[in-house]
Amino acid sequence: GFVLANQVGFVVVQWLANEQQGGFSAYINATTFFLLPIGLFTWSLTTALMPSLSEHAVHERWTEYRVRLSVGIRASTFLMLPAAVGMFILAPAMTATLLEHGIATEVSTDLVAAVLRFFVLGLVQFAVFQLLIRGFYAMQDARTPFLVNCLVVALNIAVNVPMFWWLRAKGLAAGQGIAYTVGVLLLARLMARRLGGIEGRRIAVSALRTVVASAGMGVVVWVFTAVLDTTMIDGVLVARLAALSVTVAAGAAAYLACARLMKVEELEYVRALVRRRRASTQQATGPE
Repeated sequence: GFVLANQVGFVVVQWLANEQQGGFSAYINATTFFLLPIGLFTWSLTTALMPSLSEHAVHERWTEYRVRLSVGIRASTFLMLPAAVGMFILAPAMTATLLEHGIATEVSTDLVAAVLRFFVLGLVQFAVFQLLIRGFYAMQDARTPFLVNCLVVALNIAVNVPMFWWLRAKGLAAGQGIAYTVGVLLLARLMARRLGGIEGRRIAVSALRTVVASAGMGVVVWVFTAVLDTTMIDGVLVARLAALSVTVAAGAAAYLACARLMKVEELEYVRALVRRRRASTQQATGPE
């Protein structure tokens, strides 16, 4: 039912986007970029959290469950917010570098970049929404996320129609962000009622520190983008990739430095998660 509701929403998006020349292609291509950090970070995070969440729920250890869920929300924000800032700034360079080959023209990639910039405004909300859904699943409750998702899809459809006529394909990306923002608020409220809170104050403090660290990273990325703009947009493919890679690396280094300066505690959790994943990978690929 959850998947079916999403498919209904996608049919409406497809119908609207096809009203604009190149709108649907731009929407799909921008979605691919949008889902990249979700695939890299969100699914790894939920995979790591689900066993402990499920165990705490089965044994009704709700204090421990609440702590783990709070960690997940804070870690999702810690990972997704800088990704959103970086992708917003680098959208033109990313799309030009990776798509402007063969039949893809500058006009096409400009449209994809514009749609992507509206998409990433809802990146954090989308990631937290996915985490909260898994939180309910860990409690053996599939009904609540299904009903909330139906409301989110219905709202998304209702918002998409006026947003499309106002902003065209960009409005569809913005509509998704609006819908998932409401979805996160609903799921968080329902979860807080069930658990007696989800450490809202701690989440807010962490989010504020993450915002400051992401802003510092954004300045660095913007400076590198301004300096390397000609290479990123007009250079040969190898030069474009090199300039983009250098900018991303500088942004990542700046974010980690700012996060350490701001004493963002989720930094250590993410580091520990990466170390565990590396250890498990080495164990799986090592000699028998």
